[in-house]
Amino acid sequence: MRPEHPQARRIEDLVTRFALTVRGAAVPADLVTSGVVVSSGDTLPGDVFVAVPGLKVHGAVFAGQALDAGAVAVLTDEAGLELLTSAGLDGRTPVLLADDPRALAGPVAAWLHGDPGTRLVTVGITGTNGKTTTTYFVDAALRAVHERTAVLGTVELRIGEEAIESPRTTVEAPVLQGILALALERGATAVSTEVSSHALALGRVHGLQFDVVAFTNLQRDHLDFHGDMEGYFRDKSRLFAPAQARRGVVVIDDEWGRRLASEAQIPVESVATHVGRRRARPPTGRSSARTSGWTASARRSCCAAPTASSTGPRAPCRARSTSPTRLWPSWSRTRPVRTSTSRSTPSRTRTRSPVAWSA
Repeated sequence: MRPEHPQARRIEDLVTRFALTVRGAAVPADLVTSGVVVSSGDTLPGDVFVAVPGLKVHGAVFAGQALDAGAVAVLTDEAGLELLTSAGLDGRTPVLLADDPRALAGPVAAWLHGDPGTRLVTVGITGTNGKTTTTYFVDAALRAVHERTAVLGTVELRIGEEAIESPRTTVEAPVLQGILALALERGATAVSTEVSSHALALGRVHGLQFDVVAFTNLQRDHLDFHGDMEGYFRDKSRLFAPAQARRGVVVIDDEWGRRLASEAQIPVESVATHVGRRRARPPTGRSSARTSGWTASARRSCCAAPTASSTGPRAPCRARSTSPTRLWPSWSRTRPVRTSTSRSTPSRTRTRSPVAWSA
């Protein structure tokens, strides 16, 4: 998914903007680009191919395919340059050198498309379980205010009523920026997206600062990639940094959520899905403004949106039931189902068994 009317930017301006070093062929003054890709199979004429180190092979190995498809330049590192030189491709195209091309893929794509994320309301959801469910809940809330929205995640990539199957939980950084630009073209004003731990570790959301981010939970998973739970937590917490988000919401049902609420580098609101159960207070010495609502139950947190001036638990909401089945815990894929024992008895609400989504 790409913008139907992409902007064209000069390669010389790209080099200047990101302080890149040019090797290989010279950069003509009139050479322009209209897209950024990290996969040679996605390359279209006019694209810049970003060749990054992979788990098993360097992306520069596929630079020839990208050039054959119409790439006008290759952005890579020193290791990539060596591979291009050994393949005789360095004289065929400008090679733009950066210490960490993967970290630049998102910012370069954002610059090329005019920073589309700054013109949208953006919400990012992370956590071992519950990302997909929560993302759709958030989208439903956004659609109450925004006429057209976009949803990006494990199930689909959707703008308005048009959707395609998603290749992964969080798409690569240039793809993400292209979708945001397309969403703007099609009149969307808000986007909710799942943000996986792999995406955070690999910089797939670099170049985008979310308006709000949320954390559902952290459970044992993906340790083959992250090494251990500490590494897993460290990668998840990347989303709660000032460069990545303005403010956050953290579910404090587990120890990792409580830790994130106290260590986050951005203002956060904490919530719990266990009605009536008081949570342990955060470590001393932390700002109460960043952990307001630490002991608030889900019943209280559902009553009002977070505000910058919040300094403590909100007053109980008298208008809502305190039944747990009304609160749809963010860690489960649950939805209410109306049932009735007989025509003469009132209907009651039950909840389907939770189905975990992990990615």
